[in-house]
Amino acid sequence: MLDLSIVIPTVGRLAPLRACLRSLLNQHRPTYAYQILVVCNPGSESVRAMTLEFRAMGLPVQYYFSEGRGANRARNKGAKIAEGRYLLFLDDDTELPDWDFLKRIRDRVVGHRTEVALGGFYLSPQGSSLPARVYNCAANLWMMKASKSPHRRPVMVGGCTLIDRQIFWGVGGFEESQEGAAEELALSQRIQARGHKVVLSPQISVHHYFQGGWTRLYGNAFRHGQAKPANQNQRLDSISSRQVLSLLRRGRAIDRRLGESALARLLIPSLAAYYFVVLTGSTVGKWLGRRSNAQDGYLEAVGSQSHPDL
Repeated sequence: MLDLSIVIPTVGRLAPLRACLRSLLNQHRPTYAYQILVVCNPGSESVRAMTLEFRAMGLPVQYYFSEGRGANRARNKGAKIAEGRYLLFLDDDTELPDWDFLKRIRDRVVGHRTEVALGGFYLSPQGSSLPARVYNCAANLWMMKASKSPHRRPVMVGGCTLIDRQIFWGVGGFEESQEGAAEELALSQRIQARGHKVVLSPQISVHHYFQGGWTRLYGNAFRHGQAKPANQNQRLDSISSRQVLSLLRRGRAIDRRLGESALARLLIPSLAAYYFVVLTGSTVGKWLGRRSNAQDGYLEAVGSQSHPDL
C-alpha cells in the first residue's frame, strides 16, 4: 500500500493546474511512496497531455476523467482509485508553498496518530487580486470561528484536506448532492459525528489562487449561506468585524509575503468588500435555505476519540 494519494479535481483549467503540478514536481523527493491522481470532469485531452508531460519529468501523476461535472464527484472518483493510506485533496488552483510540504505532512501524520483529518489554511500569494485576498481571508476566518466556538467543531476546506482513507469512506466520502454548497462542511460534520478528530494545521496550508472576481465571490458566499452547519458559529456571516480586523492585522504572520505597506492598502477595501459582498451573499443564501435547514435539522456531533492505529 502506498502512504499517500494526492487527488486533484479539475474542470480543465490548464494554467492553474500546470502551476499546481509544477509545485509538486519541485518538492524535495519524499522518502515514502505516493501517487498523484488528476481527475478531470469532463474529460480533456489537453489535461491528459499535461499529465503525460509531467509524468515524463518524473512526477508520479495519472490522469482520469469523471462523467458529469462536480468537484465532489471527481474527488470521490479519485479516492476510489487511490491506493494510499492517506488522501490529500488539493484543488487545481492551489500550489504547495515550499519544497518540503510533502515531508512535513508525513511527519505530522506519523507524530499525531489520533488526528484522523487535517485541514490547512488558504494563503494569498504576492500579487493576488483583492477578491482573491478577501475570499481567502473569509475562508480562514470561517474555519477559525468554528474551531474556537464552544462546540469546537473545526471545518476543513475541500482544497486542502488530509484524511485517513478508511475513515473517509467510513463516513461516505464527499456528498455529491451538495455540489457547490460548502461540501467540506458536511464532510467535517460527519467525521466528527462519528467521534473522530479533525484538526486545523498551518503546516499543510497552501497558496490559493482564487479564480474569479466579485461576482464569483458573491456566489460562493451565497452558497455557504445555504449550507446546513452543525451550529450557527459555522456560518460565514457569524464572523464579527473585530475578527476581520484582527486577522488582517495579523496578515503578515499568516502570509509573510504580504508587507506592511500592502497590508495598509488592503485593510479598508477588504473590510468594505467583506461586508458588502461576502456577508450579503451569505445572508441571502441563509435566508433562502432556512426552510430546508428547519426540515433537515442539524447534525449532532459527539466528542472526539482517539483514532485506532490501522
